[in-house]
Amino acid sequence: MVVPGQSHIQRFFEKLKMDEHDLTPCSFAFTKFKSIPGEWRCSTFDLAIPFWHIFAPGARSSDLRKLSAGIQVENFMLLADLGDSSLLVIRTYGKGKGEKPLFKSLRKIEDYDEMAGVLRKFDFKSDDLIAHASLQAAKELLERSSGTGIINKGLFSNYFLKERLAKSMSERGRSIAREAQGFFSRIEEFIFSNPDQAEKGLAGLGFKSVLRNGSGYPEFGLHYAGEELDVCCVIAPVDSLDFRTGSLAAPSYQAVAKLRDFNWVILSNGNLWRIYCRRSASESTSYFELNLEGISEASDLRLVYLAAIFSAPSFVKRGGASDIDLIYEGGVIHAKGLEEDLKSKVFDDQLFLNLTRSVIVFDMKKRYHEDELEQGKRKALKLLYRLLFVLYAEARGLLPLNNENYRAVSLENMRARLDALEKVPEGAEAWSSLCSLFEMIHRGSPSAQMPEYDGELFAAEEMDSLPIKNMHIVPALKDLMISAAGGIDYLNLGVRQLGSIYEALLEYSIKQADRDLMVYRDSSNKNGVMIMDAAFASDLQAKPRSFISAVEIYLTAGGLARKGSGSYYTPDEIVRFLVKKGWSLTSCAGKPSFAVQWKSFAPANPGTVIWR
Repeated sequence: MVVPGQSHIQRFFEKLKMDEHDLTPCSFAFTKFKSIPGEWRCSTFDLAIPFWHIFAPGARSSDLRKLSAGIQVENFMLLADLGDSSLLVIRTYGKGKGEKPLFKSLRKIEDYDEMAGVLRKFDFKSDDLIAHASLQAAKELLERSSGTGIINKGLFSNYFLKERLAKSMSERGRSIAREAQGFFSRIEEFIFSNPDQAEKGLAGLGFKSVLRNGSGYPEFGLHYAGEELDVCCVIAPVDSLDFRTGSLAAPSYQAVAKLRDFNWVILSNGNLWRIYCRRSASESTSYFELNLEGISEASDLRLVYLAAIFSAPSFVKRGGASDIDLIYEGGVIHAKGLEEDLKSKVFDDQLFLNLTRSVIVFDMKKRYHEDELEQGKRKALKLLYRLLFVLYAEARGLLPLNNENYRAVSLENMRARLDALEKVPEGAEAWSSLCSLFEMIHRGSPSAQMPEYDGELFAAEEMDSLPIKNMHIVPALKDLMISAAGGIDYLNLGVRQLGSIYEALLEYSIKQADRDLMVYRDSSNKNGVMIMDAAFASDLQAKPRSFISAVEIYLTAGGLARKGSGSYYTPDEIVRFLVKKGWSLTSCAGKPSFAVQWKSFAPANPGTVIWR
């Protein structure tokens, strides 16, 4: 009988136009690793580079890493059949010694097809030089496409994780780097395919786990040093954590539901480790995830995050807060700082004015009518929110940055070109690129793996055909994407922050100066500034904040758009309270009748939970 893994391997070879009948049995003399079980078998293809196919049912990936480390040749490919999965290993020394091998775990048929799709682009059958160059290119392409094994869906601040985590943990008496090295020596404990092995993995993280009664996937209450922690763990031995399997709901649904009882919930399928938080504004879509497969050295960043975020000591309260709480708070503080910085750029600096100059194709020689300026403000608002939407979506992985066709027109790609574009003020390359991006988002693109968004925000309009030059749009883009410390991380910027900026802008109007003006700070005014004729400025002893020359445009408080549109933001805590109370009354009233109706659709299985 052909098991699924073997059929996937056959398909893999077929896509590479490699005939299994050409495999030649061979010994394991090519490796210094000697602890090879008797049931393992090895064969090889006659290619310009060594390619070994190893049959090793039930083997652990760590065994194959040891075998690979003992291989003496510099460039090779190895495909190991482990039974229910396979491991692809590629090593090259094309860019100098010390280059680490690539390990790719293949479980689903899509994994095999993805690997075959990359490898078949290259020539491994010609002379050595071409084959080695092809192997290096294939490895680099696979490394780019495979990502880092780290997914942060807005739960934590990337800035805090990269710049502040180690120092913050050190201040609380923990050496995360040392803990990470300890985890590397036991990495196999955290990667498992059988839920019965989950307790060993949780023990490796420092938890004492207690299986809880309930329906669905196994749930464990977690303890440390005799203390019950405010976290539980759901173990789901399935490939996808976000789709239902058979009669069971998606594991992610079950995990999010547990946030009613715990502040933190860990979800794992044996190689993916994910965590949710009840305090997140979007409990179901905000999470942090590690893919532990393919870790081959102690310096891997995933081990640091495994120690800091998923280990038992991180959930123990000390001084009123746990380490995981402080990591989360780091993101909240960063988001607040980002909001304040963005507001400052929009209202105090030139960001919004440069967007307005762009969409009205500003001409210093022209006097603009009040209606033209109001129309320009509306267009600039729309453009601002197009840009904020894309920055937010790219940061959260909602747009396909890993796809080369999308990345070519992405804002992430444009960020690196802004300095060069700024040197060509009369050019229109930046706007042309933005229009291509907006059109792709609106219409969708199969080649970029982009669905059709088809909303009003990106729908084509007169603004898109304007000859907008780099001189105004590029400085606005730099304000949005670059800070004094480097790039701006929009991952933690939420709907609340965006809404508050939109709401505030509605209270402002765009004016054109008919004379030179001076701007002073004035705490008695609603917008905190006073604008006065420069001719009378000498009467004031205060130092002006800025100068507005005649014919320039400027922002001033006093717009009525907010009142007319009813755009008033309701704080998160009030919304949550109202929804919770309203939904509680509605669901309680309808629960009995719903349960009766639901029973008529439920399978006749005594073990099925209809309502609880």
